[in-house]
Amino acid sequence: AVCLGAVVLIVSLSVALTRSEQTTQTSSSNTGVGASSSPFFGLLLDDHHNTNHVVSHVVSHNDDDNNNITEETVQGSFTLLETVSHDTGSFTQGLEVLSATRVHGSNSGNGNSLYMLESSGLYGRSNLRIVDISSGQVLQQVNVDGQYFAEGCTYFPYQNKYKVVQLTWKSGTGLVYDLDYDFQNGNTNVPALSLVGTFPIQTTNGEGWGIVYHPQLDQFIVSDGSSNLHFWKLRSSSDSDNDGDLEFDLVRTLPVTRRLSLESSWTSVWRLNELEWDPHSNTILANVWQQNHIVRIRLDDGKVTHQYDLSSLSRPSGADVLNGIAAVWDSRTTSSVDQFWVTGKLWSQMYRIQLVDN
Repeated sequence: AVCLGAVVLIVSLSVALTRSEQTTQTSSSNTGVGASSSPFFGLLLDDHHNTNHVVSHVVSHNDDDNNNITEETVQGSFTLLETVSHDTGSFTQGLEVLSATRVHGSNSGNGNSLYMLESSGLYGRSNLRIVDISSGQVLQQVNVDGQYFAEGCTYFPYQNKYKVVQLTWKSGTGLVYDLDYDFQNGNTNVPALSLVGTFPIQTTNGEGWGIVYHPQLDQFIVSDGSSNLHFWKLRSSSDSDNDGDLEFDLVRTLPVTRRLSLESSWTSVWRLNELEWDPHSNTILANVWQQNHIVRIRLDDGKVTHQYDLSSLSRPSGADVLNGIAAVWDSRTTSSVDQFWVTGKLWSQMYRIQLVDN
């Protein structure tokens, strides 16, 4: 009877979750556009924070009555490590540290990351920029055509070079840049950007919000303000190197859910925004628009393992919402595990924090 009760409960939960997903998901065209030929030269994973460790991030409770394991999202916090200046004119939509370790593996370059890639939004004011991390100074800025509202950005190796893709909000078009930077020789030159092409955006609602390149999968993970993550594969191209246009195939859509207590159900997490890949745990961190927390998302099932409260971070009067997450790739610290740069739209400061799994 106990075993039968467990089976019935599991089946009932499965049906309930399926119905919930069918009810909350919006329709998608699923007409793939996508692509990928870029290799990944290294993956930084360690024994302290590997994929198996992340699975245990969701708190498990053993129900002795039916021998069923249930889970809930853990409430996390952070420790403030460093504060640097941030341009109050930047409506931050995407943030990434330029790192040799990220693109070539843990033994490449000198280990120190000096520069940040940042995407800034708003119609008529959108741009992509290179930022000096220590000072917050904007070293280069490429302005975006006024018809576009820029969103997230990410960089990746491509045909022995480097490229950046930048989403736009509602146009259905993304922008492609060449990134001229000598990653392997330890920051010997200031990075330089040049706009070279476009690509079509394929998401649940046709919008672009956040994007991050996942080197291990050689795929791009994209948000559109819904409760879904979209996985893109760069389409192999026979075009010449001079052709900057790219295409992507939509290969997977992952619903994201969280459960804030055992008394509640797993519910969809809407308005997923800026994204970052955590190399130590192989999870995705995401801003949630108009919320003061970051969520950690497991890639196998879309469950939010942790929700980190960042509401105590200082911001100037009149500043907009928390947005922007960039993994720390830096040998200045003993360990960069769980360390991230975070900021917000029109914020005057950027913070290096360490996430704490309470």
